[in-house]
Amino acid sequence: MQDIASLMTRWLTEGDRTKAPARVGPLAAKGGVYDMRQEALAQLADAWGIERNFLDYKKDPVAISFEARSRVLSLMRDAPQDEQALVRKLQEARSAMLSPCLVFSEGQERRFTARLPQGEKGGVSLSARITQEDGSVTHCSVRHCCPEIVETTDHKAESDTCELVLESALPQGYHHLSLVNRTTTLAETFLYITPVQAFQPQSLGGGQRLFGLSIQLYTLRSSRNWGMGDFTDLQTLIRDAAAEGVDVIGVNPLHALFPGNPLHFSPYSPSNRAFLNVMYIDPEATEEYASCAAARELVASNNFQQRLAQLRETRGVDYEGVAAAKGQVLELLFDHFCDRELAHKTERAAAFQKFCESRGEALRLHASYDCLHEHFLRRDPDCWGWPVWPEAYRHPSNAAVQKFAKANADRARYFCFLQWLAQEQLMAAQDLSRVLGMGVGLYVDLAVGVDMNGSEVWSNQEAFALEASAGAPPDELARSGQDWGFPPLCPRMLACTGYALFAQNLRANMALCGAVRYDHAVSLLRLWWIPKERSASDGAYVRYDLEAMLGILALESQRHECLVIGEDLGTVPDLLTERLQARNIYSYRVLYFEKTTTKLLGPQEYPREATATITTHDLPTLASWWDGSDIDLRARLGLLGTDAVVAQMLAERAQDREHLLHALHEAGCWDGLLSAEDFPDLPTELNIAVHRFLSRSRSGVMIAQLEDLMEMLTPVNVPGTFRGHRNWQRKLRYPIEGLFERPAARAICAAMREERQA
Repeated sequence: MQDIASLMTRWLTEGDRTKAPARVGPLAAKGGVYDMRQEALAQLADAWGIERNFLDYKKDPVAISFEARSRVLSLMRDAPQDEQALVRKLQEARSAMLSPCLVFSEGQERRFTARLPQGEKGGVSLSARITQEDGSVTHCSVRHCCPEIVETTDHKAESDTCELVLESALPQGYHHLSLVNRTTTLAETFLYITPVQAFQPQSLGGGQRLFGLSIQLYTLRSSRNWGMGDFTDLQTLIRDAAAEGVDVIGVNPLHALFPGNPLHFSPYSPSNRAFLNVMYIDPEATEEYASCAAARELVASNNFQQRLAQLRETRGVDYEGVAAAKGQVLELLFDHFCDRELAHKTERAAAFQKFCESRGEALRLHASYDCLHEHFLRRDPDCWGWPVWPEAYRHPSNAAVQKFAKANADRARYFCFLQWLAQEQLMAAQDLSRVLGMGVGLYVDLAVGVDMNGSEVWSNQEAFALEASAGAPPDELARSGQDWGFPPLCPRMLACTGYALFAQNLRANMALCGAVRYDHAVSLLRLWWIPKERSASDGAYVRYDLEAMLGILALESQRHECLVIGEDLGTVPDLLTERLQARNIYSYRVLYFEKTTTKLLGPQEYPREATATITTHDLPTLASWWDGSDIDLRARLGLLGTDAVVAQMLAERAQDREHLLHALHEAGCWDGLLSAEDFPDLPTELNIAVHRFLSRSRSGVMIAQLEDLMEMLTPVNVPGTFRGHRNWQRKLRYPIEGLFERPAARAICAAMREERQA
């Protein structure tokens, strides 16, 4: 890289852009004319982690074009915009003394690279001053290894790059390192010591196998909720499921959405992953409701009860109606809280203040965002997010934002109050699961991305590539690739901030549950970046520091005693699978995909450190998969292309059904007929057999969906659709009261319990 930077400097100063130097890199323009700028850009893209090639879903190598890599490089927050800036960036990358963040596993040799200033290499007396997470300071010696030998354009010479080793034991934690030469501080960086492995609960020790249920919380029907599932419904489900031997209750992402716009309701497009969706609050379960006469009178009124009855009866969640009803009551409860608790500085007021202090600046910014979002939407319904707010409000540090926050402090406090109530109720659900003896309890989904227009991006703009979108390259299921619409995190900016946002989101979610499902775990290693206004196939993979992120993930997992499940579906590099296993992070195995070309994998072929499931929120229910209605639905929505493609998929599905029947028979789970044609619809007996089959797997955790216990056909989400299918709205077929008294649900739970305890 030093050589390329010097070539660029000569090119700029001498003005010769066609003559090739004596020594050149791997890139050359047509006709043998050397393009130093192209070479420098390629080297810079390497330094910024933009990959040159990858293996596709068929394991075939695919080269990423120079043009695609250059476009993605230009999307980096600190990317060079002209030749002079390009030279500066190359030189900065070459001369940085220390990596911005050093992460070591406990027991690992703490060896790292340092680029020392000229004159500091020979005879230098280095030491390290380490400020530990608790504020204490430790001084330790540094062993100076031999410098590297590098080849320059003219001769071999020692570079200023040295290998150093810290020679002192350190506890796990987030520390800070200062590299010192006598009394002079040469460089500073983050220094993290992390566990070797993530946490595993005692309930999974000794080969024990657990089973659980997964739900989309908003889909729950009950006789008492206000039109969508809430945290009280969650407690009801936990109580009833625990009696059936269930150890895990998996839920969709519970991240904060947009109180000012209830129609933005996708749980996988949140506003902020560190906070909660306040629509799940049960107003009647709050302490304030018990003492607020105004709220109780309103809810008890005939008109309000009629509204609630109508909201409960809808086939899909009426988010606007639910938000209006809850908002009306929650505002009364907040006023009551201010008058009764805050004004008199009660213990409950102190608990609220402690919550606000513990969540700190992140909560303050999130509440400010919700205030601004609500304010501008009321003025103009098209003012949907911070990128279209007036310029003065587009960054949280702007004076106009500070002035607005001061003038609207009471409204911001209201949004903080809602976050507090939501956390209280969710923590009560997890506490209940522990009291009832569940081995894990709640298992929450941590979304891989956030909405571009939400509070997390607004509050942390420097961490995101705002002109890029994350997605996936073309594969078997999406021949044009996928564009997920959310901005990716910049790996260099993440490292420069000590992975603060990454760790914040982990600890905020792990503090509330017993297990976390890390959505799209391959993003710990790489993410497909797509320039805006380009197709998904025009993107490139950007590499992240896998070991650093896995280390932080393990540290937060151990601190919160939280099991980690990595959603590793799709095209996953072998390296990631190996590293997840080494870190004791469970993989994610879906029955539909665990197969070869000739058969379905048997129960004993599943790995031990895995969560096995029949289906997911993005895939068809078992009944729909069996009868092929999911293919018909996607065909009607225009997602499958030609009739020939549809016919091929139906033929493949018929073969998959036969493979499933034979796998069930071989495992001793099915003694009936072995021709799928005899069952155009999924019979309850076969549904039970499939759940029994997967329950026999070696996997430590097995999860069933409530939709399959209710034998439902309609999916909650059809990927790739926006208006054609009512995603994230469909409710469950039956209320949760008495769920396990229904014959199918009772029989399926009995089969899972029997097999898991065998």
